Amino acid sequence: MTTPMDAILVKRSSVEAAKAGADTKSLAYDVFDFVHAMIWDGYYESNQINPKAVALYHVEKYYGEVMNGGHSQFIHNTAAAGHSWNDALEALQAMGASKHEDILRRMISWVEENPEEAEKQTGFTGGIAPYLDQLDEEFYEVNRESPLTDMTSQWALGWDELRAVDDDAFERELIKLTKLNPNRSREMASRRIDWLNRQIAEWLYASTGMAAAAVPGDGGRRYLYSPLDAEADGLDILICKIDTLDKTRWAVVSDSWTRIYEFLEEDSQGKSQDGLEDDIHSAIRQKAAAWYGRGHAGAQLSEVEAARTEDIINLAISHNAAVALDLLLRNADYESETQVFVSAVRKSRIWPAPASVEWAIIIKDELLTARTSAIGASLTRENSDGTTLMLTVDARQIAKHHIWSVGDH
Repeated sequence: MTTPMDAILVKRSSVEAAKAGADTKSLAYDVFDFVHAMIWDGYYESNQINPKAVALYHVEKYYGEVMNGGHSQFIHNTAAAGHSWNDALEALQAMGASKHEDILRRMISWVEENPEEAEKQTGFTGGIAPYLDQLDEEFYEVNRESPLTDMTSQWALGWDELRAVDDDAFERELIKLTKLNPNRSREMASRRIDWLNRQIAEWLYASTGMAAAAVPGDGGRRYLYSPLDAEADGLDILICKIDTLDKTRWAVVSDSWTRIYEFLEEDSQGKSQDGLEDDIHSAIRQKAAAWYGRGHAGAQLSEVEAARTEDIINLAISHNAAVALDLLLRNADYESETQVFVSAVRKSRIWPAPASVEWAIIIKDELLTARTSAIGASLTRENSDGTTLMLTVDARQIAKHHIWSVGDH
């Protein structure tokens, strides 16, 4: 049986063009697409994919990040996966890209010597260390002399594991290979449960989700953008932009509460407000809007107390809400959907049943509602003629799904 370890699928035209010197980039792009598909669609672990292909993948990610936002952005986006840096180094060495390799080694040394400064890197003005600016300039000059993607394509051309397929069959063959992973279904569940757990248990996700769900018509939080530290009336706060079902909002988080504000294109500040509100508007206008490139704060739309957020987080964790939600979605034919966004709406209890949490779920631009508790969970959809119960699962089924999804992890 063909596996991602012994076969690296690429387009036949890319191989022929690389051999003829007519196109020196497409082959590298094909290998990148191959690895990306195996990891994100096939749910293979990196160690189940040909190591040379994985190394090239990380070189291309390095190249893409640096060309887009410099080494500062590369550090910000990949520091959590530091092993990828070593993979990239090995690939650069193997293909003879010694000058690119030297620059990456110096970046890694700088990160090791300046861990606190490295954590502040963003790739945006105000969040770039001067030394990294210097490395960027060196990289761009070296890359003009020796284009990195040209070198990666030539390196890949010599691999025995390349399997060239007709161009019109490339996507089809990739899909076939992704589905050969015997653990694919379980890995899909495991990764989605991890993602659901982050949204349920991590404070920034949980608090902004609850505050967004408290705004009528918003349907909870969808995307959460990088937060910014600020101060308002002597209070330390976090400011971040969020997307809801169909709107963009500002979320402001303190130790005591989380608030949602209107996101406006124009500054609407008029009459003076109380000190805290005035400072929050000012912080968004002067710091956050500049960071994100647009947006001003309008009216406050909701506020959720931190104690309420903590109470719901603890309750949801206690009855394994992430596993329950994943099982509900799988049973409702949403098995392969990874873009799932959950926000707690409220905690409720109808005696003698145990306390439950109501959830707003955004999936495929659709809004669903779920309820989880210690005895089971349910999923509903609101139609024009009312709420329809889609399905339920009990505690035994949830426990069984948990054991299965963990597998060998």
